[in-house]
Amino acid sequence: MRRNFIRLSAGGLFLLWCAQGQAQNLVVNTGFATDLSSWTDFGSALPADGTRVWNADDVNAIASSGSAQFTVQTAASQIGLVQCLPAIGEQTYEYYARVKFLAGQTDAAARAVMEIAFFASADCTADSSGGQGLGAVVGTAYPLSDTIWRGIPTNAGPAIEGSALAPAATSSAQVRIFVEQLTGSEPHSVRFDQVVFHNASGVPVTLMHFDVE
Repeated sequence: MRRNFIRLSAGGLFLLWCAQGQAQNLVVNTGFATDLSSWTDFGSALPADGTRVWNADDVNAIASSGSAQFTVQTAASQIGLVQCLPAIGEQTYEYYARVKFLAGQTDAAARAVMEIAFFASADCTADSSGGQGLGAVVGTAYPLSDTIWRGIPTNAGPAIEGSALAPAATSSAQVRIFVEQLTGSEPHSVRFDQVVFHNASGVPVTLMHFDVE
């Protein structure tokens, strides 16, 4: 819900305050309803290193929704997706994702990561502050399972989230989700769903001038 308040001062200055829900998720196609739209490839583009595909498996078992499945199979390679979103400097952002570590894989050979990087440019192309992220090693952070969804961070959800402070010059942020191969060449797959990134600091006050007769 959005509320606007306007106050008139003697000098013709209006104070406009816009209050929106702090927990509003900024990610587009957060739950991969029918495809991987609004996301672009992150990590290796070589087919031999792995794949990114839509999967019908959904964290809430919704038949009309799905998830993103990443498979990686080359040591030190990363396979995932990224999204560029507007961000405000000196604001705290919180984030989390739900993940599934599929059974039948080798423990501790790969990890799932959600990472945030802030940029001074509006299109996430210049002056990155570096990534701040959370990871979970396959088979170590959680048992492998074809049925149970876990989280990044542990038990991720609205009350348990990662946190990152945007530098003062920030204009945008990249949300990155990916699987990284740590050792070996055996394929490892992880599914991502319910990817959340939101401003936890609230919306700042904006001052606007109007001519008053």
